[in-house]
Amino acid sequence: MVSNQVIGALDVQSREAEAFDEESITILQVVADQLAIAIQNARLLQEVQSNLEELETAYGRYDLQAWERFVQTRDIIGYRYDGSEAAPITRQEAEPQALSSEAKPLSIPLQVRGNVIGSLDAWPEKEQLSDDEIYLLTMVGTRISQILESARLFEETQTRAAHEEAINRLTASIARSLDADSVLQIAARELGSLPAVVQAAVYLETQSLMQAPGNGDGHGPEDQDSNQGGGQS
Repeated sequence: MVSNQVIGALDVQSREAEAFDEESITILQVVADQLAIAIQNARLLQEVQSNLEELETAYGRYDLQAWERFVQTRDIIGYRYDGSEAAPITRQEAEPQALSSEAKPLSIPLQVRGNVIGSLDAWPEKEQLSDDEIYLLTMVGTRISQILESARLFEETQTRAAHEEAINRLTASIARSLDADSVLQIAARELGSLPAVVQAAVYLETQSLMQAPGNGDGHGPEDQDSNQGGGQS
């Protein structure tokens, strides 16, 4: 039994009648209780492992999406060193090419929690690298991956901090207003001044007015103006 619920039975039989005395039954009950605890612990462990796998899968998807957004916002996604200088690699370029078309690089994937986020390509002077050299490059790729993840998280934190600062500034500006007209005017102006915004509009319209007959499918100020021009009030 586990938590007053029967999960199974320990069935012990004998060819002899009344073979089990009170002491034997007590011992068997202790064994049954220990088995119940062991079975419950195994079940809980399995549930925990399953939950961890689900969390790792979900976090892996989130992490991959975060890296995809990170790469899409960057024009330069890497650098190529040809022996004299490091030249940038843009997102529009194909994979880095060797100085000699016959040379093939050793490509080591850059991974963060199982997600491939890039590649470390090294063109050897000789035909084949030794195991020690490959191990060294692999360890370098691992360290680079860890550092890149830390850099991405730092930039993400800075971006969030900047967003919070903009929200707090906008909210503080609006909070000083005492009438609806000033609130709407300041909100539109502050929203329009955000770096990623070209145009902003803030207006009042209840759900009943949006669904009023003759109001059309538009929900913006322009649609209201056109409706008013057509005789609507």
